[in-house]
Amino acid sequence: MKQFEGFMPRLNTNVKKVNYWADRDTRRQFLLEFAEKMRFDPMQKANWEGMSSKLQAYQGKGLLERYYMSMKELLADTFPEMDPNSTST
Repeated sequence: MKQFEGFMPRLNTNVKKVNYWADRDTRRQFLLEFAEKMRFDPMQKANWEGMSSKLQAYQGKGLLERYYMSMKELLADTFPEMDPNSTST
């Protein structure tokens, strides 16, 4: 069929694979890159305070939704070695 020759459907490159955020290493890499861009130490829970909206704007909305929008739960699951005595959102 010549009419479809050279036709390439537009792909949505923002779609993540099913269970993309289930992998701790994937979450970790994403959050470390985010913290580097925002210029803060990601291993201090206090540094994450007030970062939820910025994380969502940085393509992290699906990640936060996985944790019912709880930054505290996200950090605890992704960085189990994080200092438990520091405060968090």
